[in-house]
Amino acid sequence: MEDVPHISEAEWVVMEVLWQRGPLSPSELVEALSTTKTWSPKTIQTLVFRLLHKGVLQPLGHRSERRYLPAFSRQQCLQTETQSFLDRLYGGSAKPLLATFIRSERLSPEDIAEWKALLDGR
Repeated sequence: MEDVPHISEAEWVVMEVLWQRGPLSPSELVEALSTTKTWSPKTIQTLVFRLLHKGVLQPLGHRSERRYLPAFSRQQCLQTETQSFLDRLYGGSAKPLLATFIRSERLSPEDIAEWKALLDGR
């Protein structure tokens, strides 16, 4: 699988809109983000530029008809972010993460059965 670059929290917000609604033109992207963020169009343009530079977005069309499309699926980006999280906080191992989660959460019998099925299905 192609290496997926790390994206910031703000870049992730832009990507979520594009995964849900893309491809979008710059003005459509600004309009979509304005419903949840108070970012200026210049801020959104900067985030788009960063995503393009990282290769996470694909530009489609010419300048006046430009649209942006994610170059990676949401699942691919989630895998990269999950591994980065594991590496930073748990030395790359899921075991201490799961142990922390299980000790701090109240799991119903249904939750436990679902986790067991996931682990058995590996």
